[in-house]
Amino acid sequence: MRTLYSNPNKLEKEQSFFETFRSARTDLHIRNPRRGKPPEPDYLFSISQKKIGLEVTSPVKELLAPLRTDQDKCLKKACQIAKQIGLETVEVKVQFRSDHDPIDIDKAAEELVQFVKKEIPKIDDTKSWHYYESGLKYIKWISIHLGTVNGRTWLPNHRFEWPNVNWMERDPIDRIQSRIDEKQLKYPGYIQSCDECWLLIGVNEWTAPEAVAITNETKNHVFSGAFQRLFFLRNIEGIVVELKISSHI
Repeated sequence: MRTLYSNPNKLEKEQSFFETFRSARTDLHIRNPRRGKPPEPDYLFSISQKKIGLEVTSPVKELLAPLRTDQDKCLKKACQIAKQIGLETVEVKVQFRSDHDPIDIDKAAEELVQFVKKEIPKIDDTKSWHYYESGLKYIKWISIHLGTVNGRTWLPNHRFEWPNVNWMERDPIDRIQSRIDEKQLKYPGYIQSCDECWLLIGVNEWTAPEAVAITNETKNHVFSGAFQRLFFLRNIEGIVVELKISSHI
């Protein structure tokens, strides 16, 4: 069963990537999968007479990853505050001012909720209301939609989230190779528990740090590493592409 998480932690993300990989590659006939334990790869399973290890990772920029985590925590906190103060149910989408500067999670959440609270009496439920410059310290753009449409409830609980991503980075060849190089350091431990070890590099392409797509430039590139097979996953779309990898470049 394929599972998508709105704000996954590391284990949830890896589990989602593996489930999608397995759903997309039914031709592999994966049997008896189990979660690996260090120094094993993330997953172990059987294919024909072979024991396969699968290490799961992402090409997310190291700097953006912790900042994005704090931004996600801010949105969760805002949702909690809105519920605690009895705010009318709303869907709120935001764009933070920077993906490179740290935020104060509590202050950012509080200022967001207070902004929404101030605007609710001024709007109706016929559409989403957009504020392209909020004037807030940490958040620039805000969209608010009430939990009703023309008087009918459509949203049972508060929802504070990111907008849909409308841009993406293409062909991050250097970042993919960098992830291979980092995982390569642990390869000797991985291969002790399996006949072959594969590497799955995945993205949740609806989020800004992971808005990544590949073209024939990446598909035709030969990456360097000891992993026997290399895969790239777009998790939301459920698309898996096998990339070329060789240890004899």
